[in-house]
Amino acid sequence: MEWTTTWEDPLTSYVKHFAGLIGDQRTRKTFGEIVKGIIAAGSLICQQIAAQSAELSKGKKGSQRVIRLATGASTKRSELDAEHWMSSWCQAIARSM
Repeated sequence: MEWTTTWEDPLTSYVKHFAGLIGDQRTRKTFGEIVKGIIAAGSLICQQIAAQSAELSKGKKGSQRVIRLATGASTKRSELDAEHWMSSWCQAIARSM
């Protein structure tokens, strides 16, 4: 299956921001296709992550829990987002040094 867009989708808009950094058309196209592949493989990678966890591998859809956490749609019970998590993580690393 091949993804062919007929309009400027969000992915194309995102990849355009890097156009100035990439010198030639062939490399630009390769970069865009790699980004598409990474996004498409995301669910497979999440399945692999879930399979390595004793807790997540118990259920049928452990990978969905990984995807929801990664996209910030994990839970309404706690405030967990990339900014706060990364800030806390960096502070913990700084304290351990």
